[in-house]
Amino acid sequence: MKKAIPGSYSNGLIQPFVNYNFPSGVYLTSAPVLTVNWKAASGQQWTVPLGGGIGKIFHLGKLPVNTQVAAYYNVVKPDY
Repeated sequence: MKKAIPGSYSNGLIQPFVNYNFPSGVYLTSAPVLTVNWKAASGQQWTVPLGGGIGKIFHLGKLPVNTQVAAYYNVVKPDY
């Protein structure tokens, strides 16, 4: 494992997202958060989740309410 210089870091974050909306207010979504630590050892740098969810937008009176359930699994992750 590479030794980091105290107080230094080299991290990154990527969050792509997709939504598919149905006319009824139901939608499918995926918004995984990929992270990288460039100073970690080779093969230990990335965390890559895979998954998605379903949601529905509805109204309580005049108030719009957004509900959602989603699940992700890290298909790539450091060993530690």
